[in-house]
Amino acid sequence: MIELRNKVGGRKLLSLFGRFSCLFLVCSSILFSSGTFEKFQTIQIKDSTGSDFFENQQWNSYEPLPMKKLYEVNKPKSISSLKKRKIKAVGPKIRIVLSKRKKYKTITFDNVKKDISIDFFSTILSFNIPDRLTNAKFYPQTQKGIGNFFRTASYTEYSYLISEIEKIKKEMNLNDWGLYILIDKISNKIFSNKDNSKLFTWFILHKMDYSIRAGIVKKHILLVFKTKQSINYTQCYKIDGKLFYSLDSEAEKGVLYTYLKDSVNATKLFDMSLMTLPNLNLDINTKKLIFREDNNEFIVEYKYNKNLIDFMATYPHVQSDVFLNAPLDDISYQSIGKSFKEYLDRKKASIAINFILHFVQNTFKYQNDLEQFSKEKFMFAQETLYYDKSDAEDRVSLFSYFIRKFFSFGVIGVKYKDHMTTGLLIPIIGDSVSDGKRKYIISDPTYTNANIGENISKYKLLKPLEFIKLK
Repeated sequence: MIELRNKVGGRKLLSLFGRFSCLFLVCSSILFSSGTFEKFQTIQIKDSTGSDFFENQQWNSYEPLPMKKLYEVNKPKSISSLKKRKIKAVGPKIRIVLSKRKKYKTITFDNVKKDISIDFFSTILSFNIPDRLTNAKFYPQTQKGIGNFFRTASYTEYSYLISEIEKIKKEMNLNDWGLYILIDKISNKIFSNKDNSKLFTWFILHKMDYSIRAGIVKKHILLVFKTKQSINYTQCYKIDGKLFYSLDSEAEKGVLYTYLKDSVNATKLFDMSLMTLPNLNLDINTKKLIFREDNNEFIVEYKYNKNLIDFMATYPHVQSDVFLNAPLDDISYQSIGKSFKEYLDRKKASIAINFILHFVQNTFKYQNDLEQFSKEKFMFAQETLYYDKSDAEDRVSLFSYFIRKFFSFGVIGVKYKDHMTTGLLIPIIGDSVSDGKRKYIISDPTYTNANIGENISKYKLLKPLEFIKLK
């Protein structure tokens, strides 16, 4: 029963399936034969607002496209090194200016008892579940079952839950990936069945106007997203001429059955960029990094928020610029910046840049992702600091951040078929590359002991496959 109040406070009880006519799902069931559809039919669903979601939709099968990879060939298992040599001191004297420290506050939300609570990276969040929502089920396991779930969920007071989600998204400064994780956690708490949980995630994001599709792979639900960025090492489908990616690494793999057209309101593309970090509760840890240069030992002690590391660990392997443009957490930036400032202030530019380059080269051991993680993983600068081992693109993310943040020099990512390095917009003589407009001096944070302007010999005569622009 739904309870409504009129203007004078009187109550009207209206039965959804009694006095007023219901909106019926018009569809034909789809037959499975050995896990495949024998034929496709049209389906029409109208939600409780009266707007059309499926209007004579044609369901089709979509083969997964070949997964996009970061490199054309496997990354090397080891990188050559050089004997350290002094670099000529050139350029202006450096003075590192740290930006103002940000104020942190503990994230707290009301402690009013609600239906469910979730742990979102050490922040406890509570929500009320709309009445009758748990009646929504993926049954039968066909397109009709998706329609049944959508219709049942539409007749609940879901809008209040969405308003709570949007409030949390704003207060915690969540990007679209953080929003997805939040909704996924809520869905898994409400529904123990994975297919029902995925359909609720789809339902909420659909109501928030994101371009997301629910489909079926081997009788189970698969969600695919239209994203602003390409994503490597994940299932991808071309639907209605557009690429849709699966963000669930554990989802069923195979042919996808889904509808051809999106709803007219589904205009938001999933934006995976991380230009500002989420506002997560603090779990502060300290790490000491030891580095030797010119027969001197330098100790860089910095602090980091473990909750942020855990959040970043969930990230898909999106295109390179997402990782290279992401910042360090302010608490890490401030502590590292103070150490660098002490060592580098009043040094010539070439000496200071070379110090940072050698710091990244020598502080971390080289190990490719397949050996360290048994999968390809692109680290944010924050993660590169956290892990003791890293490979080329991880060090590019850290080194390029330091150069932009502490020196404000132009920097670009330089990608070859199996390697990534950086190019700096600085006026010195050395190995260089050109993007057609400007010349960049190669500075490789993986080539151990190499100075700025020294490229690995095998890449000196090769034309880079891609230049990654940094903001």
